[in-house]
Amino acid sequence: MHKKFDSFDLNCQGTFSNGITAIFGPSGSGKSTLLNCIMGFTKPDSGMVSLNGEELYNSETNINEKLENRNIGYVFQDLMLFPHMNVEKNINYGQRFSGNSIRIPHEDITETLQIASLMKRNVNNLSGGEMQRVALARALKTSPSILLLDEPLSALDANLRTTLITYLKSVNKNLSIPIVCISHSLSDVISFSDSIYVLREGEHIGHINSMQTQAYPQLFSSNDFKGFENILTGIVLAQNEDSSINIESNNKIFIATGSGFKVNQAVTLVISASDILIATENQINISARNSIEARISRIQKTSSSVLVHCELGNEGVQDKLVVQITFDALEKLNLKEGRKIFLIIKASSILVNK
Repeated sequence: MHKKFDSFDLNCQGTFSNGITAIFGPSGSGKSTLLNCIMGFTKPDSGMVSLNGEELYNSETNINEKLENRNIGYVFQDLMLFPHMNVEKNINYGQRFSGNSIRIPHEDITETLQIASLMKRNVNNLSGGEMQRVALARALKTSPSILLLDEPLSALDANLRTTLITYLKSVNKNLSIPIVCISHSLSDVISFSDSIYVLREGEHIGHINSMQTQAYPQLFSSNDFKGFENILTGIVLAQNEDSSINIESNNKIFIATGSGFKVNQAVTLVISASDILIATENQINISARNSIEARISRIQKTSSSVLVHCELGNEGVQDKLVVQITFDALEKLNLKEGRKIFLIIKASSILVNK
C-alpha cells in the first residue's frame, strides 16, 4: 500500500495476525496514517487492503469500501466520548451505525472490561482508566472484526497502563477480536503485543514476534529505549505484615512494596531501567531489598547513556531486564558481555499491579 504526501511517503506491506499487533515507530513515521488507511479515513494512492479475505480497498479494481461498511472498531487517542451522555448511552451510540448482524453480548463486553457498575455515571466523573475502558466498550459494541487503537496508553501513568494492558489482552482472548495498536513506547509494546510492525520514515522495516526485540537490534534505535520500563509477570508468594510482597518471576524472588495482595495471585512488575543499579559482587549489607543475579547479554551505547541488557537465567524476553547506566560506570565496573553481575533494586522502585 502506498500513500504520497508533499513531504512524506508511506510504503507498507504485511499481514496482521489474530493476536495483538503493535505498530511501532517514532513520531512522524506514518503510524497514524497507516491506521487511517486501514480504517478508511484516508484513501491510499495505490495498493490493497483486505480484512478476512474481503477487499476493503484495491486501486486496480477501484474498490474503496465505505467507512461504515468496513466493520472496524476504532478508538481515538483523545477517546472522543460524548460529555452530555452517560456511560451506557456512550457505549450504545456506536451500535446505531453498525451494519453488522453478529452482536457481541453486552454482558460479555461489560464483564471483560469490568464496567457494569459505571453504566449510569456521567463520563466527566470517570478516571482516565475508566474513560479508556468506556471508549473500548463503545468500539466493541459494534461487534467489529478488528479493533484499531491510536496510542491508547500514552496519557496514562504506569499503574493505569498496566491495568489497561490487562483489559486489552482480555478483549483479544475472551472476545476473539484481533487488535492493531499504535505505540511509540517500546516497553509498552513488549508488554502487551504478540507482534511488532516497525515503521521508520514511512517505510516498513520489520515485522517480528514481540519476544524477539533483542534479537533484532537493527530495527530499533537508541532513542527507542529512553524512559524504558521493564515489565515482568510474576506470582505472589507472600503478603507480609510490613507491607512488603514476595514475588516469584522467572525463578527469581523479588521483594516489592504494597498491600492487599493474595498468595498465588498473578501480578505485573514494572521497573524503570534507570532505577536498577549494577554490582559486580553480591551485596548483602545494603538497604535495597533485591540483589538479583544476572548475566550481561548485550551492551548498547546511546548518545547519552549505556543500556545493559541482562538475562535472568532463561531464554525469552520475559527473562531479561534492561539497565540504564553512565559511560563512567561502564568503564569503572569493566562490564563486558557474558559477565555475571547482580542487579540491585529497591523494593519501592518496583511497581506491582494486580
